[in-house]
Amino acid sequence: MYLHPFKNQYRDQDFTLIADTIKEYFPVNKPKRLTAKTVASSPGFRKIGKIVNEEFLNKKAYSEKWGKLISNLRKVFKKPVHGHPDLSGGGFFGELIIEEDKTPDFIRQKALKFYVSVLGPFFAIHGVDSSIALLEIESRVPEFNKGNFAWKFRAN
Repeated sequence: MYLHPFKNQYRDQDFTLIADTIKEYFPVNKPKRLTAKTVASSPGFRKIGKIVNEEFLNKKAYSEKWGKLISNLRKVFKKPVHGHPDLSGGGFFGELIIEEDKTPDFIRQKALKFYVSVLGPFFAIHGVDSSIALLEIESRVPEFNKGNFAWKFRAN
């Protein structure tokens, strides 16, 4: 992959913090071609590994920070909340189910999904309406005929 210099085309937006964070963790200032090997061997990528270990693989630290976050969201909203770390990207994903209607062959769900970065002061929250049709699939492979398979359609 070749990287092209970032040119801010949006005069009313300041992307300096995002650009600086990317430069801190990825070898974007190197003129040669980036490969999985050159990225993985870079000092910034090793920093990400260290942060991921501290944030997510240390059971005590994980419980104190992310476990408390999920627990507090459950208490405040009185709704199911699920979360898991993004070990490769340096963040934490979560989902708060606001409304869910289930029938044997259909699930409709409204949820808030969020992502918190551990590499910089970044987060995202978005609402998702989803419909899941559970359809029986006839197949010549016997394992495929066991149970239902979900097909998801998301309208954002």
